[in-house]
Amino acid sequence: MKRKLVMLGILTGVLCLTTACSGKSTPTQDTQAALETQESKATEAAQTETAQKETKAAMESDSEKPGEEESEAKEPVAVKTVTVSDNLAEQAKVDEQLMAEAQNGYTIENPFVVVNPYGNSPLTAVAIFNTEDATGVNLLVKGDQEQDNIEGTFAKETTHIIPIYGLYAGRDNEVTFTLDDGTEKTVTVTTEALETSIGNKAEVKTLDDTAYDFSKLTFASCGGENEIAAYDSNGDIRWYCKIAGMPFKQLSNGHFMALTDTLIHPLYYMSGLTEFDLSGKIYNEYSIPGGSHHAMFEMPNGNLLVGSCSTDFSKVEDRIVELDRTTGEVVWELQLEDILNPEDGGSLNRTDEDWFHNNALWYDEATDTILLSGRHVDAVIGVNKTDKSLSWIMGNPDGWTTVDSKYFFTPVGENFEWQYAQHNVTMLPNGNVMVFDNGASRAKATNPDAAVTGDQVYSRAVVYQLNTADMTIEQVWEYGKERGAEWFSSFISGADYIGENDYWITSGGNMFDTENNTYDVSPMNQLSGNVTKQAYINEVKDDKLVFEMVIPGLVYRSIRVSMYQESNPYLDLTAKGQWLGDLGVTQTAEQEVNCENAVAGDASWSIVQKPFGMMFSGILTSKNEEVQPGFVVLKDEEGNQKVYTLGQMPVKQDDGSTLLNMSATVSGKGLEGKTYHVYIQTDGNVYDTGYQVKF
Repeated sequence: MKRKLVMLGILTGVLCLTTACSGKSTPTQDTQAALETQESKATEAAQTETAQKETKAAMESDSEKPGEEESEAKEPVAVKTVTVSDNLAEQAKVDEQLMAEAQNGYTIENPFVVVNPYGNSPLTAVAIFNTEDATGVNLLVKGDQEQDNIEGTFAKETTHIIPIYGLYAGRDNEVTFTLDDGTEKTVTVTTEALETSIGNKAEVKTLDDTAYDFSKLTFASCGGENEIAAYDSNGDIRWYCKIAGMPFKQLSNGHFMALTDTLIHPLYYMSGLTEFDLSGKIYNEYSIPGGSHHAMFEMPNGNLLVGSCSTDFSKVEDRIVELDRTTGEVVWELQLEDILNPEDGGSLNRTDEDWFHNNALWYDEATDTILLSGRHVDAVIGVNKTDKSLSWIMGNPDGWTTVDSKYFFTPVGENFEWQYAQHNVTMLPNGNVMVFDNGASRAKATNPDAAVTGDQVYSRAVVYQLNTADMTIEQVWEYGKERGAEWFSSFISGADYIGENDYWITSGGNMFDTENNTYDVSPMNQLSGNVTKQAYINEVKDDKLVFEMVIPGLVYRSIRVSMYQESNPYLDLTAKGQWLGDLGVTQTAEQEVNCENAVAGDASWSIVQKPFGMMFSGILTSKNEEVQPGFVVLKDEEGNQKVYTLGQMPVKQDDGSTLLNMSATVSGKGLEGKTYHVYIQTDGNVYDTGYQVKF
């Protein structure tokens, strides 16, 4: 996964934008200056990311010899001070400018309109105008088809600050405002073309317009790049952002939540969670010790249940935390190895580090039970939240040797199959449990010869009825097995209940190996040049396929959401974005590094400091066949060292060389008040980055 360093929450100068009958409307000079300043800052951040991409070419041309490196070490390295990148502070300036524009007397005949004010939601805009009398406003964004029009209704006001959602990319969009008295104004809002990893259009293969809900869009969190896109019934992207990635959920307050874009441990463990709206404004960013990955769940009390990792990352995806919604403090946590033996029940996919691989969370308040989906044990487990005890295990009991048989269910009924490598556990209103059964291998580690491979692979959405009184389980519904290998997804994916006998299913990891002519492709091979990727998104209602869309890329999960919902607030300019929680104290490595003869680091290496800590990233062409130990060294003014492990992901190149994709995040907690010089040890050398940081 590519690490994202572009500053978010900054208005990037996409000024207007609006063409009305009276001509173009433009911002005030103050707003123009503010936007240009923010554009410059955003450009600097973008250049940092671009420099990383260009490092490969620079390093490949580097033919320094060891002797030359020693000579270079004698030259002093220029000291560079890292500045703190606070996107929430920059966002507050955008809010202030927009509120100032609301005082400048714009009218419905000549509204102020700015596209993408926060710099991360390019298919949105904000319109501002005033009316003498309080009036409601109806907004219509015209679609290519009438059923793809997007409408919103806004309460009576005299100052109207209206977020515009659902614009098409790379074109002029027709947007109409209508007041309660019938006064109407149509403006043209122009957007730039999108650059995405998933193309700009999905293919809609099936659409039953008698069953499909045109008032909602399909929001898909896309794999590989931190992208979220929303599609209309024609497969056109009508909303897009790169604030964050999987998981993507709507909260009870109308906001959305996803992972942050800050990588703290390879390959995809992020610093925490981001709460934002469709305009791209961030309201809260939560930092979590141990980070976050696949799953979060909003509790009945408003707190957040989050999938995390051991704080030292010796084990991953085996820890659950509950965050206080208002402070970000961890108020409850569960380490799964306290109730399960990590050596027990393993699938063919398990590793010692990632022995459970929790990819979903659900909380059933009626029974005080947390449901967890362990991909690497082929099981959904129920845990009593209050006393942290195991309640039951839903999965094939084969291979479990240390768990009493009383915790397992006995299958009843016909056509029963266990799920394997499942994702997205959901409890239905009637208490049944639904999962996406990926079906990877369909065998336990104790019986590898039983693995299903080749043309025999299949995935499915499946619903089970659990009876916890007599510990029986019955399969009551499934979809997907009949689609065979062509619909198979060995990883990611999900299934959601959207109404009685109405299911929304994402087979998001469908891959085809053109060289070996097979859909049985491991996630480890997703970057291979001979592998094509796509995602099937389906609605199955009353056992009939009523909608199918195919996205040309991987999709972690998808949900259905209305762009405008009267019961939920829209853009709130008065709310100040908050940094909540912390990453805890980053564990140091038991290592001493000699920095006396450090050589100059590559100029394109990047260090970014945020309120919660420091992030290093860079790329290096390795001179060694094996990856050497890597460390980040913070050396204070007295010469004392803090040494941290450097993440290094080797990537083989076509010419036989190896690129090291390096990254590390160091929490500021415990380092406050001192200035540190930053060194990097990698590939057998020690480098002076030239940077100084102060926490």
